[in-house]
Amino acid sequence: MNIRKVIREELRLIFEDINIPVEIGDEILTGKFKNKKTKVKSISKNEKGDLTINDKPALKFRIPEKIKEGILNNVTCKNCGWKWKIELKDKNPHLCHKCGYDNEKNEFDNVSLESWKEENNIK
Repeated sequence: MNIRKVIREELRLIFEDINIPVEIGDEILTGKFKNKKTKVKSISKNEKGDLTINDKPALKFRIPEKIKEGILNNVTCKNCGWKWKIELKDKNPHLCHKCGYDNEKNEFDNVSLESWKEENNIK
């Protein structure tokens, strides 16, 4: 094996980036059976350099399915064709913010659209 390839692979492992789709304020499942909802209050590292959430090892929690699905999904509006990525904190992730069509309910939801515009200071 070429020494450059070995060094490149070692550097890749050293600078590996681990992304956990959890932010402060999100709810995760914790406890022995991963069924207790817990709000994330802090994300940090302990003295060993391990990632911790609420001062507990990050490997001891479960991300709810709704969040997992949201990370992987892009949505295209069935009405106008607008495309967007689902955001974790969006209350109506399938609501088109352009025309107000809810792609999950398959109907227009102008009340939710106006609420979203108000929350995001959009006129």
